[in-house]
Amino acid sequence: MNVTFFHRPESNRVDPRTLPCKPIDLEVPDDFEEVEELLSYAYSLGVPKGSARCGCVEIQTDDGIWSSHHGGRIVPSKAVFKTWEQLEAEELN
Repeated sequence: MNVTFFHRPESNRVDPRTLPCKPIDLEVPDDFEEVEELLSYAYSLGVPKGSARCGCVEIQTDDGIWSSHHGGRIVPSKAVFKTWEQLEAEELN
């Protein structure tokens, strides 16, 4: 399964929310279904964990997108998964 992790770098000079996210593309085994598993696998391959000000802000898979409730760093207990169909339906409304 192809997965793209969007990672926001940390900067001490500017508000990190204004920095562009760096896409990190990985091929992961198909048996990962939970955001915790995807993040653990990505971290084991060297994707930086980040801090409260930076880190992974979105995970895109073939099935949809994991994102945080408040637009901050992905935290598994606060991450929301939406399928591409759900996102398209929201765009139409």
